[in-house]
Amino acid sequence: MENERKNSKAEAADAKVIDLDYVLVHELGQFGRYQKVNLLLVSVPIIMSAFMSEYIFSAAAIPHRCQIHECQETGKLVADFNPEWLSGAIPPGNNVNGFDSCKRYQPVGGNGTLDYCPAQLFNSNVEQECDGFVYARDNSCVYDFDLGCQDWLRVLAGTLSSVGTLLVLPFAGYVSDTFGRRVALVISVTNLALFGVIRAFSVNYPMYLTLQLLQTTFGAGTLSSSYIFGNLTYLSPSMLR
Repeated sequence: MENERKNSKAEAADAKVIDLDYVLVHELGQFGRYQKVNLLLVSVPIIMSAFMSEYIFSAAAIPHRCQIHECQETGKLVADFNPEWLSGAIPPGNNVNGFDSCKRYQPVGGNGTLDYCPAQLFNSNVEQECDGFVYARDNSCVYDFDLGCQDWLRVLAGTLSSVGTLLVLPFAGYVSDTFGRRVALVISVTNLALFGVIRAFSVNYPMYLTLQLLQTTFGAGTLSSSYIFGNLTYLSPSMLR
């Protein structure tokens, strides 16, 4: 009698076991309308996750050179980036502009104008580092934060972005395992947008870099969470093998 009772309990327990493959195939069906709609929806955050790499554009290198105060250059953006007198003030360089981006000739005294600045105002035998820069464009944080000739600092944004994608793994994994993939996706998307918007209003480069790291650390889970949704939740077993 007792054995029969144990067997009935075991059979009841077996009956409650849910076969995920069976549910996907027979309840939801193969790759049909339901899967297509959900994949279309989950593709939105996947596309939005590309904004984590927008530093490629916002921290892009732009042509720059020394600011020549003796020729009345006063701002970071000038009307003529490559005036006729420039070869007398800046040594040649191995770049697309044809002149050095980080050095200039030593001034010997006197002043010119933006239209006329003779080579006699500079000693072409002595080169010195720039004490200011002018830029060809203003559509980069290199211009905004005056990062001329500091490429190591400019590319630090990409380095911190990569560091953030590593730091996000334990964070996204813990949230996903504890609260579910849906919660992890919502939190990641929210952080991605929040830190991205704040970073757009950075007042200095350290703030920009800090927010870049925070955005990827707490927002890069968008891609991984969406990927799991798209590949494991909505695809049929035959398409997963």
